[in-house]
Amino acid sequence: MRQRLVCLFISLMALFVIGCSNKAPEEFDLDQLTRVDIRETIPQSKTDFAIITEEKDLDIIRKAFREVQWEPGAMAEIQPDRKLEATFFYTYEKNMPERLFEYEVYLKDGIISLQSKEEGYGKLSKAQSEKLKKLLFKNEDTEAPESYVAEGYIVKKTEDEIRVITEIKKEEIMGNEEQIDSLIKEKYDGKGYVFNLNKIHERTKSSLNVGQKVVVEYDEANLSAPSNANALKVRTVQE
Repeated sequence: MRQRLVCLFISLMALFVIGCSNKAPEEFDLDQLTRVDIRETIPQSKTDFAIITEEKDLDIIRKAFREVQWEPGAMAEIQPDRKLEATFFYTYEKNMPERLFEYEVYLKDGIISLQSKEEGYGKLSKAQSEKLKKLLFKNEDTEAPESYVAEGYIVKKTEDEIRVITEIKKEEIMGNEEQIDSLIKEKYDGKGYVFNLNKIHERTKSSLNVGQKVVVEYDEANLSAPSNANALKVRTVQE
């Protein structure tokens, strides 16, 4: 009887540990910030949506947010010159779901203030506002460089390049390198893109692997087969 109770106790503890380990953290750590999506709502523009994944840009956001003076539970009525919605993505472990936090970001007379359900109302200093403004609120008089987007699977990777095929299916790239190369020559010869990664942060480059689904923002591709282009931003797609 005693042995059965001990076994039952161990089983319950194991279930508890597994349940806790599969649960995403409810608090955020700015060091784990991996992506920020922004959409400008006041005023709306043709290019009002952007994805920020570059480490140097994320560092600017981290430093600014560490300086925010939050008033938990507070709400503010603001008539901003410009406003955007920002979604912060926090990745804690590879196999755990991302944690998402949303903010309303206001720009008024050169000062940035923020509203969040979790943290309330916050405000930045003039100096920090200036740094963050250059990243989040693009100059309306400046034309953004033309870029294009491709979504597909990585089928080959070298130190500074990835080959992405948009038409290929996930189940087709489950084999080893030799099998994948053979399939590409037979079925997808000349298809897809070869992206140069020189403009991509080292941390992002090292996280890319064959078999991953990615969204790549790139400059104008040449007419070779497969097309060659410089990757401007790369993010993986969770499936």
